[in-house]
Parts: sequence; structure tokens; C-alpha cells
Amino acid sequence: MEKKINVSVVVPVYDVEAYIADCLSSIVSQTLTDMEIICINDGTPDDSMAIVRVFAGRDDRIKIINKENGGLSDTRNVGIDNANGEYIYFIDSDDYLDIRALEMLYAKAVQENLDIVYFDTKPVFETRELKERFRGCEAYYSRKKAYDDVVTGQEKLVEMAENNDVLVPVFLQFFKRSFIRDNNIKFYKGILHEDNLFSMQVAALAQRVSHINECLHIRRIRPGSIMTGEKRFANSYGYFICEMELIEFLKGRDVSAAFGKYIDAFLSSTRRLAIDIIDNLPLEEVFYGVKTMPPDMRKAYEDMILSQSNKKPHYDRIKNRKRVSVLAKIIGMGKKGECRFVG
Repeated sequence: MEKKINVSVVVPVYDVEAYIADCLSSIVSQTLTDMEIICINDGTPDDSMAIVRVFAGRDDRIKIINKENGGLSDTRNVGIDNANGEYIYFIDSDDYLDIRALEMLYAKAVQENLDIVYFDTKPVFETRELKERFRGCEAYYSRKKAYDDVVTGQEKLVEMAENNDVLVPVFLQFFKRSFIRDNNIKFYKGILHEDNLFSMQVAALAQRVSHINECLHIRRIRPGSIMTGEKRFANSYGYFICEMELIEFLKGRDVSAAFGKYIDAFLSSTRRLAIDIIDNLPLEEVFYGVKTMPPDMRKAYEDMILSQSNKKPHYDRIKNRKRVSVLAKIIGMGKKGECRFVG
């Protein structure tokens, strides 16, 4: 008879050579021992996997999966497909855990039969400049009060939203694996800010959720991460896709009036972020980004995001100029410069 696995910890491995040892050390040292640690090599170009293999040689709870580079969402989905634990936890491999974290989360989840347990984090800053730049980070990542009653996910997010305490990062959520599996919830591949979509989807469906009012996770604020790096068109596109997919996901589902109102506010906020990003990008980057979208998405992005951006007049001028250029190619020019209509 196979030994029961209480928790599956999914560890994506990509370009984290400087951080992965801290992450794995915090996991293998947990007071909860009945777990599996699924380290997924997302085609990392550095020596991260050499460090992972050293840990795996010392601890048989570590399972290594190698795959071609597909991004964070694809890596987490591989983790979901290969997990065997009663509960599943997704950690970012540059962060680490309080030694008591998994035991406390698992005990509460089992005792109260929870689909999701929310918890808090404490940020640590790699540089003084980052600490100054993100000075509000500590208050943001620590909720103002305990939300430890057991209610639905919709009710919990509405309650937290009243105090501006909703945190969307998946690394601050602990999931019953059967809840994820039975609802066939996966991370949207190929975008940034995928946690925005995933966290709203699981909250919309969860019947029993609660919160531990403790910082059981350490969030590393470092240069070059998605959080601290310069925002590009891909960031705006990620917010846009999350909005489109969440609207589609909620169609026909049982959504309370209060949760629907919260979702409207949430989507309005993320749309504003998408607009602000392209307002501060070079026009050429915006035009190229939109041009490479599928045609149906391009029209929606133009209507929802670009229409409210200060780039709109300039974008339209370039777009019209391109149309004239295409028209000229269709019409063609004769050898001496005269117009030659085709067809």
C-alpha cells in the first residue's frame, strides 16, 4: 500500500541559480514531512538544475520533471498533472517558507475541510533601492485582520475587498487538489499576470475557504523579476487576456451580486493598469504588439484598451499609414510611375 502524500509542492525551475537552494532548503526542512516536492525544469539555461539534483540526491521526496521551456503557467500545469498529494501548493522558486508553513496550512485545511487556505507573506528586499521604491510592499502583503471564518470563496473575497485585503498571488494560497482537478482549473499559458485570472476562477468556485493570519511565506523582492522589472507590452497584454478570459469564465455561473460587483471593480482596476502601461511605452512597441495578436483579439484590445490610451491618436495615424502602404502595394506602380490597377 502506497504511503499517503499530504501535500504536493510544485517548484518551477528557470533561471534561479542564485535562489533555488534557499527555496528547497525551506521546503525539505518543513515540520510537515509527508509530502512530495515536484521540481519542474522549464528548460532553464543556468545551473539551477545542478543544485536541484544535489538536493534530490539527499531527499527522495524530490521528483524531477524535465520539459521544454513553456513559461510559468505551463510549468505549474505540469505540476497539477503530476501531483499526488491531498493538497497542492505552488511556490515561486526565488521565495521560501516559514518552517511551520505546510504543517499549519495542512492542519487547518483538513480540520475544516477547506478548498483554499489563504495566508500572508513578509517581503525581504535585496537592495536598499528596491526597499525605497516598494516602500508600501510590507503593508500590502500583510492583511489587516484575520478572515478565519469558513465561507465560500466569493464571500471571502468580498469580505477582504472591504478592507482592500485581496491578494491574488497563488503562492499565498493552499489548495485541495481534488478541488482543482474536479473543476479542471488550469493556468492560462503564454501570458504574464496569470495569477489574476486563476485566483478569481478558484474563488468563484470554492465552497469552503478560510485564512491564517500569519506570514508563513517570505517574498524575495529582487532586481529583474516580473514585479520589479520594467513593464512592457506583454504586461498590458496579460492583464487584457485575464479580463477577457474571466468574463468568459463567469458567464452562466452562479455569481452573487456582491461578488459580481467586486469583479467589476477588479476588472476596472486591471484594465487601468493595462492602459497605464501602454501609455508609457514607445509607440512602435505598442503597434508591433497589437499587430502580432490574433485578429479577433486585436480588435478587442483596440476597443477595450487602446481606445482609452493617450497613444490612440498616434496609433491610428500609424495604422492608417500602414493601410495606405498596403493599398499602394495592391494597386501597384507601372515602370514609369503610373498607377496600374490589379484585377
